[in-house]
Amino acid sequence: MEVFLTPEIVDAYLEMCLGTAVLRYPAVQAACRKCRTLKITSSYADEMKDLTIPIDLVLKGIQKEGFHGSKKLRMAFTQVNRIFLIAMWDVLKTTETYSKISTEKEIQFLRHIRNGCAHHNKFDIREKIEHPAQWRDKKIVESMNGSPVIPDFLFDGDVYLLLHDINNRYFK
Repeated sequence: MEVFLTPEIVDAYLEMCLGTAVLRYPAVQAACRKCRTLKITSSYADEMKDLTIPIDLVLKGIQKEGFHGSKKLRMAFTQVNRIFLIAMWDVLKTTETYSKISTEKEIQFLRHIRNGCAHHNKFDIREKIEHPAQWRDKKIVESMNGSPVIPDFLFDGDVYLLLHDINNRYFK
């Protein structure tokens, strides 16, 4: 049976979400400060192209806002979810099953969500919707063009649930 939402993908998404959230806790910040920087190696290391994250600078911005009502946390979750949905659309399109399900309402829903995520987090519906785009009680219609996707229409917790539903319906 073909797999869409693999355990590795789910684990990576959960780690991104958890990591984004726990950076708001003072004890985690204190532990992170001991490292000073985080270096992510590039294949162009000989050109000094490694990504070096200055932990103190990142934490200073987070520390000012704290955990509740944080604009940085809101922005981070929006960006993580946008990137994740765009990537998962590409994963879905490479499956053998995609050609059989491409016009299904949940798949069309994900397609419009993905397009909105890729167009500055705003729905980009310039033409009449050919196939219904619906998931659970949410429906995408032409009049939504230009309106925000995440978190206004699709909440953070809906992202995984949408992909989980698609996986269970079409891949299990």
